[in-house]
Amino acid sequence: MKLAVPAILRVRSLSFRLYVLILLALVLMLLVQLVIAHLEISRTNSRQVVSDLRMSAQAYADLTTLNMDDVPRREEFLRRLTDIKLGLSLPNILPGEFRYVLCDRAGNVITAFPGAPTMPCGKAHDTVVEIMLEGKPWRSYTVDSVDGKISATVAQPLAAYERAIRDLFQEVAAHQGLKPLRTLTRQVEARDSADLDPVQSVEHAELKPLVEALNGLFARVRRGIEADRRFFADAAHELRTPLAAIQAQAYVVSHSDSEDDRSTALREFDRGISRATQSLAKLLAIARLDARRVEAQLAQGALSDLAGCARSGVIQQASRAERRNITLSYDGANQAWVSVSHEDAATLVENVLDNAVRETPNGGEVRVAVNRIEQAGVPIVELRIEDSGPGIPPDERDRVFERFYRPRTSQSQGSGLGLAIVRRIVELGNGSVAIEDGLAHAEGRGCAIVIRLPALESAPEPIEPDDAPPGMADTRGH
Repeated sequence: MKLAVPAILRVRSLSFRLYVLILLALVLMLLVQLVIAHLEISRTNSRQVVSDLRMSAQAYADLTTLNMDDVPRREEFLRRLTDIKLGLSLPNILPGEFRYVLCDRAGNVITAFPGAPTMPCGKAHDTVVEIMLEGKPWRSYTVDSVDGKISATVAQPLAAYERAIRDLFQEVAAHQGLKPLRTLTRQVEARDSADLDPVQSVEHAELKPLVEALNGLFARVRRGIEADRRFFADAAHELRTPLAAIQAQAYVVSHSDSEDDRSTALREFDRGISRATQSLAKLLAIARLDARRVEAQLAQGALSDLAGCARSGVIQQASRAERRNITLSYDGANQAWVSVSHEDAATLVENVLDNAVRETPNGGEVRVAVNRIEQAGVPIVELRIEDSGPGIPPDERDRVFERFYRPRTSQSQGSGLGLAIVRRIVELGNGSVAIEDGLAHAEGRGCAIVIRLPALESAPEPIEPDDAPPGMADTRGH
C-alpha cells in the first residue's frame, strides 16, 4: 500500500519543497512545545507547580518568624509580601486566587489571608495537596520555618492553572506576533490630547514605519501649535507701539484747543493706523505661510512667472522712486517660471523691492534682474535686487531674516517682517536666499538680495490668460 503524497510536495522545485518541509517541522515543534507546557502546568506534582508553591510557602514561614512579636509590623510585612507574590506569580493569578495561613506547632492559627475564609492548617508537609475551598479545588503546599516554630500553608485554585493553559493556546491562535501592535495601540490611547512627544521606538521592523509616521504627525502638529503661539506673540509685540501712538493722538484730538495741534495729531493718527494695517497684513501673511505645506501647493499646480512679477513690482514702485530721484530699472529674462504661486511670488518681490527703495538714499539706484542660470547642472531662476543703500554688515546678514530684527544700519522704520516673509516663501519653493554686497558708492557698500528657485523646464499654456494677473498661469486644465 502506497501512502498518498500531498499535492504541495509534488511540486518539482526542490527549494520550494524544502521550504514547505521546514515550515511544517517548525509548526510541529510549536505544537509539541504547547503540549509539553500543558502537561507541565496541569500535573499536580509537576516541577513548576511544586517549585512555585514551595518558594511562596517558605518565604511566608521564614520571613514571618522575624516579626512574630510585633503584630502590626508583621501584618504590614505579610501584606507587602502578598503584593509581591501576586505581581510575580506564574501563572498570573487574580486577586482572591491566593490564600495563606500561618500556624504554630500545636496547629493553632496565628494569622491568615485577610478578607477571606481561613483555610485549615496543612497536615502534609513538603508536598502538593489538592484541597476544597468554598466548593472549588485548590492546590496547597505546607512547609515549616527554619526554626521549626511555625508552619506556613499557601494555596492557589486549580482554575488559575487551567486559565494559564487556555491563555497559552489563545495567544498562539490569535497570533502572538500582534501583541506589539496592541501594546502600541494602548500607548497611543492612553496619551493626553496635549502630549505630542514622540512615541517610544519599537524593535519590530513592521511597526517602525507606523511609529515614524505617528511621530512625524506629532511633530507637524507641534510645529503648527508653536507657529500659532509665535503669531499671537508677534502680533501683540508689533501692534502694541502703533496702537499706543493712535491712543495718544486720539487723546490730543479730543482734548486740544489748538487747531494746529489737532491737525498734526490727525496726521500722526492716520500714520499710526497705516502702520498697524501694514504690520497686521504682514503678520497674516506669515501665519498663512506657516500653515502651508509645499506638497499641497505643488499638487494644486501653483506656478508663476517670476520675471513678470518682478516687472510688475518695478512698475508699482516707479512713482515712489521718481519722487526721491531714485533710478529704478529692470533687466533680464522675459519669462522665468517657478513652482511658486503668483500671490507668493508677488509678495516676495514686493517685500524685497520695498526694502530696497526705502533704504536707498535720494538720488540712489535700484536694479532688478531675473535670469536663468545653472547650478551643478540644475536649471535655476535667479532674482537679484541691488540697491545703493548703506548695506547690511556681514555679521547681521543671517539675523535680518528673523522676525522683527532690524539691522543697525537701517535708515527707515519698517516692521522687521519683510525678509522673514521672503525666507518662508523661498523655503516653500525649495529655493535659497542670500545677501551680498550691492551697488557700491561713497557712503556704503549697498545691498543685494539674491533669490534662487528651481526653474521649470517649459512654460505652461496658456501663458497669460485674459482673466489672470501678469505673471500668473492657469494650469488647472493641464
